[in-house]
Amino acid sequence: MSVRRSFLAFHDDLIPSAVKNCRIRVDLVLRSSDQVFVGAHKANLDQYSGRFPSVGVVSTNYEVVAPPEDGATLKHLMQYMHRQHYPEIQGVPPDELFNLAEAAEKYEVHSAVAVCRTFILTGLCKAPFPGYLSDGPLNALSYAIKHRYLDIADAAAPYTLTNNMAQMKAGLNDETALFAWVSRCISTPEARYVDHYL
Repeated sequence: MSVRRSFLAFHDDLIPSAVKNCRIRVDLVLRSSDQVFVGAHKANLDQYSGRFPSVGVVSTNYEVVAPPEDGATLKHLMQYMHRQHYPEIQGVPPDELFNLAEAAEKYEVHSAVAVCRTFILTGLCKAPFPGYLSDGPLNALSYAIKHRYLDIADAAAPYTLTNNMAQMKAGLNDETALFAWVSRCISTPEARYVDHYL
């Protein structure tokens, strides 16, 4: 995992913690891919994350670590690395939810993984949240296949049966998954609706 590093002199007031009213001193700064600075705490990253990049070897100076995630994703992720109630994600747009889910998987922030998995599955099984039915099922299926969540894959797959082959190939980015999807399309009663796409 390549992470760019640099050193920065800063004051706690200039780069606050990602968590409102946090009393822990910021001792690490994350610079997102969209150049947003997010205050973090080395001890919290060590405690709540299984794989945050090189936290144990970060110097005592104020170091800036530049992971590839965007600012919104890092701010959401840091919320799960504090001893507090987890934030509501009901109003989080679908693309931000999937970015958070991927970052939580990547850095092994298990609390965020559990919340995201539950919300993604609930969004598929009950009433999908606004904007979710456009790209949500394909994103959910791709996420489920990548991380081997069969329950999410089974819930998402029926919502993708009307997608065309180009959409699925781009969204899944996995030949085996694409073959499984085509097999499901052919073997389901709904296949008569998707024959013209294949």
